[in-house]
Amino acid sequence: MIMGFKVRFKEPIKQGVKIHSVREDKKRRWRNAAGKTIHMSTGVRTRQYECFKNDAKVKSVHRIDIKIYESKQSRAVNIFIDGRAIFATEVYQFIRNDGFANITEFLDFFKNGLIDGTLIQWTDFDYNKTSTY
Repeated sequence: MIMGFKVRFKEPIKQGVKIHSVREDKKRRWRNAAGKTIHMSTGVRTRQYECFKNDAKVKSVHRIDIKIYESKQSRAVNIFIDGRAIFATEVYQFIRNDGFANITEFLDFFKNGLIDGTLIQWTDFDYNKTSTY
């Protein structure tokens, strides 16, 4: 399965820093993808197409809801994985695992404020096993 990325995520993926991807996935394309090979690429459907990693396999697929709240004074985010709200410490880990240096970068990237989609993981990392509650 081809998974397109912005060029900025190429190196974090190759270095093992970015270990999952959030997709809107309205057609539920990734629902039964566990075990399938991912062809991680940039420039999908363009002349700049480049498959930079083609040996990753989908380890797990989860429902994800990201809710961003903004006011004049502050910005905040709540993340739910398979219906479970992850704690603040997990949010920062999630942001790093998704290839962002900090919460500001993450919030700027997901600036539309609400994602109801799919979390695709290609490592064995599991947020349900890292919970501190």
